[in-house]
Amino acid sequence: MSDLALRSKAHWGYDADFLAACRAELTVEPADVERLRVAVAEESGAIVGFYALGGGPPEGVLCLLFVEPDGYGAGVGRMLWQDCVATAARIGLSRIRIESDPFAEGFYTVMGATRVGDVQSQSIPDRRLPLLSFDMGQVPIELRPVADLARDIGLVLAELRRDVRVLAPGVELEHIGATSMPDGVTKGDVDVNLRVDADRFDQVVGALSSRFDVAQPQNWTETYASFSDTRRGVPLGIQVTVIGSDDDFLVAVRDRLRRDPEMRHQYDEIKRASAAAGRDAYWHAKHDSSAASGTGELPSSSGSYPVAAPPAEGV
Repeated sequence: MSDLALRSKAHWGYDADFLAACRAELTVEPADVERLRVAVAEESGAIVGFYALGGGPPEGVLCLLFVEPDGYGAGVGRMLWQDCVATAARIGLSRIRIESDPFAEGFYTVMGATRVGDVQSQSIPDRRLPLLSFDMGQVPIELRPVADLARDIGLVLAELRRDVRVLAPGVELEHIGATSMPDGVTKGDVDVNLRVDADRFDQVVGALSSRFDVAQPQNWTETYASFSDTRRGVPLGIQVTVIGSDDDFLVAVRDRLRRDPEMRHQYDEIKRASAAAGRDAYWHAKHDSSAASGTGELPSSSGSYPVAAPPAEGV
């Protein structure tokens, strides 16, 4: 992939000195494949393009997207971008940040990104790059039957329970949200609630902060905190609440929905009706439904705010 990136960059006529300066930034290490969401396009068993998506909700970062020069104009770049957007939607991104090569700016504009400024190149002194942003608000949300994800959900929960036993011994993990229902549809994120006594809240939050990304810090209170992890098999949201506090309603909401098939069905119909209109319409519809039914705002890992990975696409 590193050599492919350099060949793709060279297509634009950059000289040997320029490419040498970019080599480190365009090198894909095994650790990058573990840290980022990487996908490749293949033809006859050979890699003809790839992308790497970093960051996490609300903002992802397109770290790399390159196509073999022979594949230019054949739709490989568009296919990779569409897969990148699908991945971004699945993990709940609100936007994608793109530090583009000047020659690639037109491609991203055609794909729907908007230029929002410029940034300093990480490889070339005094070189400025176009900075673009892609708004995920209108991208349709794919819903899947909860039953189809049962295996992945079970694996993620088992792994998380092992982590919690180490980080917060004695704290019970409650599976909540859409994937905790016996039926229905979900966009694929798994949410859990850790209910703790007031005197353990700060200690548990501190322990989780060492392992997971902080989520929705603007919503934190003295009795509520949230974290996320989008690097597992399915996106994960962790809600920590103090037992008996005003924030401690998530398990009660789950139990009410589990007992009421008609309410679950109505809620799923609202999700199905709004998903095609994109993230913004979807979340407004869910919020309005929760408020109208009195169930409270249902949690989701998609609103989290992990620290974005450093971008490396532009150079």
